[in-house]
Amino acid sequence: MRAWRLSASGIALEEVANPIAKAGWAIVRPALSGIGASDVRTVQAGGFVGTLGHEFVGTIESIEGEAHGFKPGQRVTAWATAACETCDLCKGGLSEHCRSLAVLGQRALDGCLAELVTIPTSRLLAVPDSLDDEQAIFAQPLGAAIHAARLVALEAQAYVTVLGDSVLGLLSAQVMARRNATVRMLTEQPQMLELCAKWGLRHRETNLSGLRGDQDVVVECSGTADASAFGMVRPRGSVIQACPPAGAIDLGDAWSSEVQLLCARGCAMAEALGELASGSIQTAGMIGRTLGFEHAADGLALAAKPGSLKIAISHD
Repeated sequence: MRAWRLSASGIALEEVANPIAKAGWAIVRPALSGIGASDVRTVQAGGFVGTLGHEFVGTIESIEGEAHGFKPGQRVTAWATAACETCDLCKGGLSEHCRSLAVLGQRALDGCLAELVTIPTSRLLAVPDSLDDEQAIFAQPLGAAIHAARLVALEAQAYVTVLGDSVLGLLSAQVMARRNATVRMLTEQPQMLELCAKWGLRHRETNLSGLRGDQDVVVECSGTADASAFGMVRPRGSVIQACPPAGAIDLGDAWSSEVQLLCARGCAMAEALGELASGSIQTAGMIGRTLGFEHAADGLALAAKPGSLKIAISHD
């Protein structure tokens, strides 16, 4: 089969052996994959050797052993992480922070930018029939946005800002606006401002908003290493770091203002699929480009550009 592989030499489309499923694993044929910011970070950081990609919708080809209710021919997506289930953190209920956590297409697991991918059946999720692939491909980033929203009592907050030119920012603004009508998104990208206006989300250009220290919650979705979020939040307010910063951040002002920093790395994918199926979250217009499988490397380059919308890869 063909697979987009990362190595010390870079990214290449290679012919590799078909995967063999272990007991309790399924072989899935992806139909549509999404490229996101974390895929770009994996390529830029290096170190991972294997098949790229962690967001997909596909069909089960076969299952070996424990099926967890799934069957061949079923349309599925999956959590990107797989835990060992044996370390102290797993046994203590913190399997998402497993000491040997594997991440699809990023750490210790070959990803979905291939003609076939193996997934533990315990990590599969059925895609509702009411969702098309172009909607379901947003389950991963939407799950991250839902998880981040749960970290604070948004209903009780007076002012909430979502900061960042990203798909995660657009989804976070939608999720949080359903809990608090004062939520606004700051972005510099015209296409994102247009989507916010279309959906009725409060929005503003980033450069028109000062660092006034008056926000109760700032959700940092930009992935930059600047301290804008801490300049916007009030004393004893909260900053939710919804994606890893690009570098070190000076927390001196945050410390003196007793700002609460909350790091959100989890993903509520099952809830995300439900939200998408209910129609409460808008995704139309959020796919910037759909490319053929042979052009996945071009998709990674497009996704690396500031303000990129979702890049989708069709496996047809």
